[in-house]
Amino acid sequence: MHSYASVVQQPPRSDAPADSLNFEQAIESLEAIVAQIEGGTLGLEASIARYEQGVALIARCKEILRVQEQRVEELNKRAAGLAESGAPGPAPV
Repeated sequence: MHSYASVVQQPPRSDAPADSLNFEQAIESLEAIVAQIEGGTLGLEASIARYEQGVALIARCKEILRVQEQRVEELNKRAAGLAESGAPGPAPV
């Protein structure tokens, strides 16, 4: 994780649309945006623009988490079905 000072000095590494970022990239960009806004050096318009980008990043993170939660639920259902049938479970990853 980055220190607060290093995040304030650096803009997010990616200006890519939020929907093209993975979870970790979105979180990193969101942390940088928060630091920039909290730093108080941005004007009103720039702060609002960064806030808007942050909202899009939050939506992206929520969507990624929703999809991954569904994957975990499906894996749990399969594992429960295998346990009930007496079949061996999935191989460890």
